[in-house]
Amino acid sequence: MDNAQRRNRGLNLPASMSETSLLLKTLSSVSLIKLASPLKSISSSRLHTFGLIKKASPVKEGGGASDAYNRLLKTELFGTDFGSGDFGSGGVRGGGSPISPSKNMLRFKTEQHSSGHNLPFSPSILGQDSVSSGEAATPPKPPRKVPKTPHKSEKDAEIMAGGGAAAPPPKQEELMPHPVKDQLPGVSFCITSPPPWPEAILLGFQHFLVMLGTTVFIPSILVPQMGGGKEEKALMIQTLQFVAGLNTLAQTLFGTRLPAVIGGSYTFVPATLSIVLAGRYSDILDPYEKFKKIMRGIQGAMIVASTLQIVIGFSGLWRNVTRLMSPLSTVPLVALTRFGLYELGFPLSTGAFIAVSRYASATPIPHSVLSRGIGWRGVAILFSGIFGTGTGSSVSVENAGLLGLTRVGSRRVIQISAGFMLFFSILGKLFSRYTSAKFGAVFASIPAPIIAALYCLLFAYVGVGGLTFLQFCNLNSFRTKFILAFSVFMGLSVPHYFNEYESLKGYGPVHTKARWFNDMINVPFSSEPFVAGFLGLVLDLTMPPKDTTTRKDRGMHWWDKFRSYKTDTRSEEFYSLPLNLNKFFPSV
Repeated sequence: MDNAQRRNRGLNLPASMSETSLLLKTLSSVSLIKLASPLKSISSSRLHTFGLIKKASPVKEGGGASDAYNRLLKTELFGTDFGSGDFGSGGVRGGGSPISPSKNMLRFKTEQHSSGHNLPFSPSILGQDSVSSGEAATPPKPPRKVPKTPHKSEKDAEIMAGGGAAAPPPKQEELMPHPVKDQLPGVSFCITSPPPWPEAILLGFQHFLVMLGTTVFIPSILVPQMGGGKEEKALMIQTLQFVAGLNTLAQTLFGTRLPAVIGGSYTFVPATLSIVLAGRYSDILDPYEKFKKIMRGIQGAMIVASTLQIVIGFSGLWRNVTRLMSPLSTVPLVALTRFGLYELGFPLSTGAFIAVSRYASATPIPHSVLSRGIGWRGVAILFSGIFGTGTGSSVSVENAGLLGLTRVGSRRVIQISAGFMLFFSILGKLFSRYTSAKFGAVFASIPAPIIAALYCLLFAYVGVGGLTFLQFCNLNSFRTKFILAFSVFMGLSVPHYFNEYESLKGYGPVHTKARWFNDMINVPFSSEPFVAGFLGLVLDLTMPPKDTTTRKDRGMHWWDKFRSYKTDTRSEEFYSLPLNLNKFFPSV
């Protein structure tokens, strides 16, 4: 039979091969290809895949030698039952279970390409001698088994059992450091999301109790040296509570609008003692008269001191100062705020405001809002002078730490605590003797170690709030390391020297005849946040501010979007004034 006749019969055989030789060689390899069960149905189009039959000449069912040849091919490819059965209707003869031909087809194709020859038949059918007369016939390769991917728990169990299986390589995102966060995650209630009223009232009362310690402790120090007794002490405590409630409401409504408690501050105790121990009051013999004279002197000093902060805050001067700060110089300022009892007013308030904004899950304070808060802090000192609290007002560091401890930075909670301050101050005014005795009994019953442990937690939270700004700095830069190391070390060492000097000799290293001048120098350099913040700011500004690498090392590329009130849309949500007052007092 010539090639033309073969093509008409629908066969695509090599020129050197006849149908008889094909049949003999096919029968010799019958045992090499077997399947467990036949297919449900088969069409001649599957044979086209193997190149056995031309697509232009489909196999016809029936027709003599061609029909026998087709059944033989089907038998060898798909099993004996397939070749001998009747599948015209697509059924399975003998009730055999259906099987997909994909395994045979895959094997047939693989062997065809792996043979290295462009043959229309697989060597498993034609025999290895048809490929190369000098090569010995080799058995066909078994079907490739795809290994089942074990479950994650199975992999872990195999590794733990010493199976030798290697752990999968870590993903790229697992190797990346923690992403920076503008707002602190994990806060239960942020600045604008108040908790339910019962919980808010309990948390507000908790803040009231925390600030009560400072409120009682400061009069306990000052009143005896001023010549006052128990009634004067109770009166000063009630006045401090009332002014603290008033100033806290003013700050949360019109100041920074942060959940910050504005209470009596240790900042002004050294300056107050300078007035108390002044020589002009030593000649007054009547204790009550002496108390009144000294209180009037303290009030006048507070009113004068408040004007400076009011002007610096509301004029925007402090805004221009804080714009020089970066996350790098913020770290030592806020981190050491927790240490001092004798803090200079500006650093303490600025560092505490920054810590409060962090624990309230708010964005960093825009510089104009921070300057506005300093202005209202000046108003708070003015109220302290008018009402006669005996000391000035500042941000309560203890309450700032309580925000982090409770994970509740809601503004409403602090406003409720301000309500408790006003309520108990008025109630104490009506029952002064009774409340004075109760205050003493309550705080005397609390063991000192418990109070110390509580303050360790609260001050520690404030300090670590400053360390969170390291995420925006380049800690692989030696310049960054030097600024942090030097400012923190000197911030701890210099105040320690000043305080130890005063405790040994009774006066500070700066000792002149003018006591007010001595306090102006000794008090700031006895403050850890002042020394650390000042050195950090000066060292941070030594490099060119427009250098791109330096700005990234300092974290300024992240800080830039918070330099202005309008550059971040979240500022309107957190810091906008109520009653649409932004139209009359715009933030820039």
